[in-house]
Amino acid sequence: MIPQQAGIYHTTSVDAAKSNHTTLSLAGQKRTYGGFRDKESQRDAPVLVNIINTAGFQRPTVYEENNLATIEPGKVKDVGARDQSIYSQRRSLALTPTVASNSLLDLSHPAYGLPKQLVDNFASVGIKSIYPWQSECLLKSGALRGERNLVYTAPTGGGKSLVADILMLKHVIDIPGKKAILVLPYVALVQEKMRWLRKVVEGILKTTASSLGEHRTSGWRKRGDEDTVRVVGFFGGSKSKATWDDTDIAVCTIEKVGEMENIKISADD
Repeated sequence: MIPQQAGIYHTTSVDAAKSNHTTLSLAGQKRTYGGFRDKESQRDAPVLVNIINTAGFQRPTVYEENNLATIEPGKVKDVGARDQSIYSQRRSLALTPTVASNSLLDLSHPAYGLPKQLVDNFASVGIKSIYPWQSECLLKSGALRGERNLVYTAPTGGGKSLVADILMLKHVIDIPGKKAILVLPYVALVQEKMRWLRKVVEGILKTTASSLGEHRTSGWRKRGDEDTVRVVGFFGGSKSKATWDDTDIAVCTIEKVGEMENIKISADD
């Protein structure tokens, strides 16, 4: 047998749990159970509350329901006569004039001198009328007749491109040998504009030297599309082999402008 050693053993957690000293948590401070009982016997001592059983707990009321007035929405009151509604006002006072109020807003008006096929092509892509400021740019500036140049500004989506397209198409169609170069910053814009212009000029014949009584002296054979408006795109990655003679409207990116000038110079030589 191992003889029992004399001395004091260290107290383990099990021994501490079996001791008579039990602690309770009160207001974040730990104290012995005996000390708590002594404090409880004093006057105005805190009362131990059973926080597990909440059946009798009641929340304090901040206000009495009878003292709170009922919230009601304000009533709509008429401040004027009800002779015209907002819809009748829009019919009588249109903010955007229509063709009915201004015939110059119709692209088929004789003042523009556009071919019927071109007007029909515009209508097929959803353009049936223009704004008053667009009409002023085309007629009052003299740009449509080729008398003056035109510089104009408008917000994004305001319709600047339509004015430029009408001026460009008008001159290319009416003036024999007239060509146009349309410069755009991105390849995607060039491709989109090229497809859109081809729809607009579909089936349109331009005025040529032969239609004015002038005959070509060269003996080369016509391909059959010389009298139509030809739209060609010039941009990086394009596989088009069209020459300057094959082009009426050249849609190109900025870096291709110099190349177009070289093509034109070589064609003139």
